[in-house]
Amino acid sequence: MNNEKIAVDVIQSAGGLLWREAPQGKELLIIHRPKYDDWALPKGKLEPGESWTQAAIREVWEETGCKAEITSFAGCICYSYKGIPKVVLFWNMKVIGDCQFNATEEVDRVQWVKAEDVLNKFNYSSDREVVLKNLQDHQVDLSELPEITEDKLKNAKLRFGGKMISKEKVLVSIFLDADIVAFFKTIAGEEAFQTVINQVLRNNIVHQKLEQ
Repeated sequence: MNNEKIAVDVIQSAGGLLWREAPQGKELLIIHRPKYDDWALPKGKLEPGESWTQAAIREVWEETGCKAEITSFAGCICYSYKGIPKVVLFWNMKVIGDCQFNATEEVDRVQWVKAEDVLNKFNYSSDREVVLKNLQDHQVDLSELPEITEDKLKNAKLRFGGKMISKEKVLVSIFLDADIVAFFKTIAGEEAFQTVINQVLRNNIVHQKLEQ
């Protein structure tokens, strides 16, 4: 057996759910990427020496033209990109000052969308799930939320899995290796590392089901 350790890089990215209060209710700012012809949340990779939150604020500003400040942790998504694990942490944000959007090759449009309508705009189920969780946490009225049908899911560009299935959480106590805990704390910090571990485990289960 080859006992040589294999180095595994992890792509680290951060982004934001940028909210505002409008006369018609709460709205979320989303971006359109012409390269993929998709609607998504603003996000991007960490730069050397940059913290997760610094990267999230910078990416939101670069992609939307909006200066923002963080209000709370929103969640994370984890998936494989060209065989390399990728972790994206999101924070809820609010606008401070004016937004001055300039179209680029990466982002050619931005759009403020009503909270009740935004889920059907996304091309990726991972973005949809993060936003849905925060809509529920912020007690947004979802009674008139359009149904996400099988046809819509088939046309979506999924990173992992199909339907979003609401899962009840169960409190469990387990012992993890110290280096594993330290790794996830480095990624997400003291307050959010357990959420990231949960998401990694969930995505691994979905990936295994897709391979079967």
